[in-house]
Order: sequence, then structure tokens, then C-alpha cells
Amino acid sequence: MRNKEIDLIRSILIVFVIAYHACCPYFAKTWVLTPSMSEEYRDIYTYIGHTLYNGMLEMFVLLSGFLYANTLKSKLTLFFCKKKILHLYVPCILWGCIYSFFFCADFSIINIVNGIGHLWFLPMLMWLFLIERQVNKLSSIGCNDYHIFIILSFITIVPFPTLPLGLNISLYYLLFFHCGVYLHRNYKQFKSKIQAINIWYILTFVLCCTFAIVAITELDSAAPEQSLPLKMLLISRAHLIHCFGAIAVIPLYWKFATITSRWANNRFILSLARCSFGIYILQEFGLRLLYYNTPFCAYFGNISPILSLLVVLITSWILTTIMMRYHITKFTIGS
Repeated sequence: MRNKEIDLIRSILIVFVIAYHACCPYFAKTWVLTPSMSEEYRDIYTYIGHTLYNGMLEMFVLLSGFLYANTLKSKLTLFFCKKKILHLYVPCILWGCIYSFFFCADFSIINIVNGIGHLWFLPMLMWLFLIERQVNKLSSIGCNDYHIFIILSFITIVPFPTLPLGLNISLYYLLFFHCGVYLHRNYKQFKSKIQAINIWYILTFVLCCTFAIVAITELDSAAPEQSLPLKMLLISRAHLIHCFGAIAVIPLYWKFATITSRWANNRFILSLARCSFGIYILQEFGLRLLYYNTPFCAYFGNISPILSLLVVLITSWILTTIMMRYHITKFTIGS
């Protein structure tokens, strides 16, 4: 059965993902400012970007866990593993090769295998689908929900070294994926509690967490090179603060979705939700092409992020809709 809140949140999140990436030239190391983009707008777009990023991907992962909960009763079979590899990892490799060809000076197999650019999300999600089945078995050996959340919270904070196929990143997001599974089991109680919370309390907490994340990120980036133990401590602190921010944002998204649930019947919003995975894959290609391979920024200057959001959202949605009609192209966007 279709969940209106889930559809609405997915459509909001995919717009936020594109908006965040549209702001990236002003603060992200993997992007560069074009000559027509002014330094004076850096602070504005940095705060917009960090505000959007706060809890955004964690919420995406949580929704994946929520939708995945329906299949957890079935056994982990070779067919299931093949299906997740085919739907998530194969598109990662395919689009990674295209990404490297157009946007990277050096063709690196290692980067492609681990998920280059924004494609890191695909192998990370693949691991979560596989690991959650093992986490779900903990209840059979005497662990209750409280114990499982303590274990996963500890795993989230620990700074793991770089592991193949983004396994270390998936260990951070595992807590949120399991939260999605847990919320699916207790959805009626969760929804009644969300409806009782004042949205202004949630919004205030979210803004405080966002300012803290921005401030600490800027301090860490400006700090001199640290020793390994101190660097690990800083990473743990960053993980902890991001967790607080994400935990604050999750009720905000759901509260907004319950208030505006009638919008979920809109055909465009339904289509955005259905196409969100394909849009995620395509959107950074569109932004990088606009910024670095066309005169788009020369024409629009510092309003380029706003206009590029609209252009890339519409074009990615149209392309995904077309690709989902054909089996061979549908497979390339994980559908």
C-alpha cells in the first residue's frame, strides 16, 4: 500500500539533493567556482548547502530501510544478493565510467569501483540491504531494540578506516537504515507522537544543530594537520554532531509531510517520488555539464545555483521518466 508521507518526503529530499549540489561550487573541495561566481556569495550558499545537507542523506537511508522492512521476513538468498548487486552496484560501475570520462582528468578503476562522485551512495546502500538482515537476527539471540540501537549508535560514532566499496560509510548510515525498519514496525505509534509535537520546537533544534555543524566544519577545515589519534577524535565528534542534526531533522520531515499530506496526491510529486533514484543518479551530471561545459554561469552569475536547480530537476525527471519505460535503460537507473 502506498504511503503518502513517504512519497512526499522522497520528492522533497530529491529537490534538496539537487539544491545542495547546486551550491557545492561555493564550498565543496570536489567542485570549483567558475569565474562568473563571486566569492561574496560564498557564505550565503555555504549556509544554504549545509542546512539542506543536515539529515538529508540520513533521511534518504531511513526511507530505504522503511520500504525494505516489508521484505525482511524472507530469507537472505543468492537471488536477493544478485538482485541488489544488479540494481545498485552495476549502475554504479556503469555511470562511474561515464562520470570519469567526462569529469575526471585521470581514469581510476579504484574510484569507479568504490563509487566515484555522488555515486558512492549506491554501493553504500547495497551494503545496508545486506547487513540489515544480519542485524535483524540479533533479536533471536536475546537482543532487544534498546540493545540493538546502543550497538548501532556506537558503530555510527566510531571512525572506521577506508574499506572497499564504501563499507566504512555504510557503517555510519546503518543506524538510520535500522531506524527506518523500526519505524515501519511501529509506524502508528510514531505517527501519533509526531502529530503531537510542536513543529517550532523541532525547527529551532534543527537550526541550532545546523549552525553547530557549519561552525565545526569550518574550524576543522581551517585547523592545521593533526596527529592520527586527534584526527580520529575529530571524526567521531563530527559523526556525533551529524547524528544529532539528523535525528532532529527526521521528525521535522515527517511533521511537514503529515501537515501537507494532501499534496502527495499531486501527479508531479508522485512521479518525483517514483523517479527519485534515477534523478539522483543523473542530477550531478547535469549540474557539472551546466557549470563547466556551457556558458550558463556566464549568463546568470551568482543566481546560477537557483536556476540550475530548476533546469536539472526538470531535465533529470524527464530523462528518468523516459528511461523507466524501457527495460534496458530502466536497469541502468536501478529500477
